[in-house]
Amino acid sequence: LVWEMKEDNNAKPVTVTVGPNYIDLTITNMTISPGSPTQGQPATVNLTVKNLGNTPAGNFMVELNPDSLFLFTPGPQTISKQVNGLAAGATTTVSFQYTYPVSGNVRLLGNVDAFNNIAESNKFGPAENNNLKILNVTVQPAPIDLIITGFTINPASPVRGVEATASITVKNNGPWPANDFAVQWLLSNTDAFGPLEFINGLNPGESRTVTLKGTYYVTDTYTSRAIVDVFNTVVEPGPGAEANNTQDKTVTVVPQQATVTVTLVSLKILNSGDPPPPLSGPEGEWDPFIFAVLNPTATCNVLSQSIPGVECKTSSFDVEAGDTVSLGQSITVTLQEYTPLVIAAGALEQDLITPDFMGYVVKFAFPPDYLSLGTFTLNAEHGSNCGSNCFQATFTVTGTANYPTSAAMVSSTTLPPDVDATLSRFLDVINPTN
Repeated sequence: LVWEMKEDNNAKPVTVTVGPNYIDLTITNMTISPGSPTQGQPATVNLTVKNLGNTPAGNFMVELNPDSLFLFTPGPQTISKQVNGLAAGATTTVSFQYTYPVSGNVRLLGNVDAFNNIAESNKFGPAENNNLKILNVTVQPAPIDLIITGFTINPASPVRGVEATASITVKNNGPWPANDFAVQWLLSNTDAFGPLEFINGLNPGESRTVTLKGTYYVTDTYTSRAIVDVFNTVVEPGPGAEANNTQDKTVTVVPQQATVTVTLVSLKILNSGDPPPPLSGPEGEWDPFIFAVLNPTATCNVLSQSIPGVECKTSSFDVEAGDTVSLGQSITVTLQEYTPLVIAAGALEQDLITPDFMGYVVKFAFPPDYLSLGTFTLNAEHGSNCGSNCFQATFTVTGTANYPTSAAMVSSTTLPPDVDATLSRFLDVINPTN
């Protein structure tokens, strides 16, 4: 004890204001890594949560809505994690993993104490008003890469007027599924449009082959083009990914043509042309007998004459009326487009000083009819002494074409002037009586 002269000043009253206990949870920061995530690749969202209050908080939930703008449908489920209490003034970080299925601008929404487990009192305003945090993010498109791995045209040299087939194989060379897209074939790369087919999406690494049909109507050499994703419905963001959507192929369109073999099988002699005794012997001397097929690339040399555009074969033999002469002579020609098949044959009888013309046979047919002529017999005409009773000639025609008969181009049923002139020239040469 201390004795004091003045004891009434040993105490001093102090007024203390004791505030209420409160909890105030807030999100102080929200980030995503990478800052602009890529569609189909995982991203990490970090939410920093702080208890601004003076009282520890019990367990509460932190929730993340990755797409609060509902960019894609159906929208994603919100994801949440529990925080097992947070001391007054303390901070914790809550991390979420999320993979965006689409690209575009999205809004992330973070929510602390999402289920209202904590009774919060915010001394800076109404309670619970700082529990949300917004982050706007751009999700980059996935590196889808549609490519053409195969492009063939059948036949390799298309035939004018005949349907050709293009087979185009496309592949998704990226790590993410591609949605629907179209594959197109431009018969010429200068065409504005061409046959196309839609593909209902491709998984990563998956390939699909489409078959498209088209017809060329002009013979020429073309740059033919295959295109994948012709309408650009699939976003391909990778370097050069949009630059590899085409593939070109050079094709030469050829004319319609047929290879035809004409065989002169035999002759039936109706009149030998032999004059009565004592002018000659018992048999007629046929020399030459001329068998010809018009061929634009050949020349027939006969009776000291050259006849361009005709391929011919000659033979000689002694005959009597009623004889059958087996010849088996064949001529093969290649006929293009509208060119008709023209067959002719004639004979001269040489027993007299002046040859006696035994007549001729002529047969012509247009494509594709000449391919179905088969075997037929013709009666000779205009024989000098026997009229139409000199001989009969039997022929067989076989052939193959690079076009179906339904696509054959037929111009007329009369001989073109140049062909008619060539035939007339041949008949004039073998008939010395003209």
